[in-house]
Amino acid sequence: MEPYTPVHEKISVEAKFSVGGKLEVTSFVWKDKEYTVTEVTFVSKAYRGRDTVWLVHVATHSAAFKLRLDTDTLNWWLEEFTWEEKE
Repeated sequence: MEPYTPVHEKISVEAKFSVGGKLEVTSFVWKDKEYTVTEVTFVSKAYRGRDTVWLVHVATHSAAFKLRLDTDTLNWWLEEFTWEEKE
């Protein structure tokens, strides 16, 4: 995989929380293109001052993305991504 590219752009996300509270992102839209998530690889809670944010690392068939959910505004952001290098 290539190095991660920083983005920091607002996105639309389809996600759900399971009965046990597990966050599952199923897809997101960035620049008018929908990406289907094949795997949620890592979820962590972090803090920005007093605000809680969730960092969600997801994968598609050809890329990996780091998403952020701001719990104070409920806005989702694409923070960075990397594409699988074609040989």
